[in-house]
Amino acid sequence: FMYSWPPSVPGPMSPAATFPNVSTWVALEGRGPRQGKRLLVLNTHLDPYSASARETSAKQLVATAEELRTRFSCPAVLTGDFNSSFAEAPYTALTAARWKDAYSTLHGNYKPGSYTYHKYRGLEYVPEGVDQSDPDAPVDFVWWVGSGQVKSCVVDKSRYDDNGPSVTGWWPSDHYPVVADFDFET
Repeated sequence: FMYSWPPSVPGPMSPAATFPNVSTWVALEGRGPRQGKRLLVLNTHLDPYSASARETSAKQLVATAEELRTRFSCPAVLTGDFNSSFAEAPYTALTAARWKDAYSTLHGNYKPGSYTYHKYRGLEYVPEGVDQSDPDAPVDFVWWVGSGQVKSCVVDKSRYDDNGPSVTGWWPSDHYPVVADFDFET
């Protein structure tokens, strides 16, 4: 769905947005011993420059995710580039809606230097500041809501080549991946 009206039409931008932004989702259904169990998985990318657009989009995201959870009657995982830190509106909108941040659930409060955006510079990068939508804090998160628990969550700061992690490899993205493992059987 697009962060615009109507959300089903690709291309339009929400007011104050600098780019058309989108969320994708899939409802997965188990097979074999997991027959009948479902999991909703969403991924999003919020506006990189407009705090107002991020706030509006976060409200739409929370409402749409809840509609989908109700329709499929299942827990959900949400991943994405929120282009905002834990101190900004998208994060607070999700926590107010009872979503749980996988990383902070396991590791506690975020500390300085916990940024996930690095502009392909890795550990040499120095964040430009909140006014540039570049805080010294993560902007990429993994969330979940409903049953289940997070077993692990890490920020992968590795370089990669064709054979996997490598000191001389490349950064797979200008953001560090946030990798989480969940148990939805409990």
